[in-house]
Amino acid sequence: MPQCVVCRPVLAVVAALVLSAVTIGQSLPTSPPARPRLLFTSADIPALQARINGGGVPGWAFSQLSGGASFQVASNQASWQVYRSVRFMLEAAVRWKLTGNTSARNSALNLLIRGYPNAIGYLVPTGGNKPYIEATYAGAIAMAFDLLHDELNTAERAAIVTELQSWVTAMYAGTAGPGGY
Repeated sequence: MPQCVVCRPVLAVVAALVLSAVTIGQSLPTSPPARPRLLFTSADIPALQARINGGGVPGWAFSQLSGGASFQVASNQASWQVYRSVRFMLEAAVRWKLTGNTSARNSALNLLIRGYPNAIGYLVPTGGNKPYIEATYAGAIAMAFDLLHDELNTAERAAIVTELQSWVTAMYAGTAGPGGY
């Protein structure tokens, strides 16, 4: 099996850091960092809010985000209506996290799991033969889940994790196969 020449130095640094943490007496983290942590962290929010409130391009771009919508279905889940619903879900979650707007939060939650139809109930992994859908929809669900995590109950979290696992399985088992994206 060929070795990755580029990876060896990175692996050596990671191993040295882990070993030094253990030998110094520090323990490795036992729990993941606080959410959100995919698009931005809680520590990033004040700076993001300042840029948005400062006007210019960041303020204009933020003003273009949807604050809410209902999930639209179509005969084909690759349709623009469905794609727009998935986009609105993520945009509403971002708007809520940066502004505290509960209407945007409620809309994002409905689009993700609480409303009918919703992303978790309607979207179906296609098995990798439509890589754009696989990557876009699964990514949007994961980012919205990260932003809304603390607003979800245990059963909703479990349902979303199961859904995300099915998307990953479809990506690896589909006709495009692993790395076919």
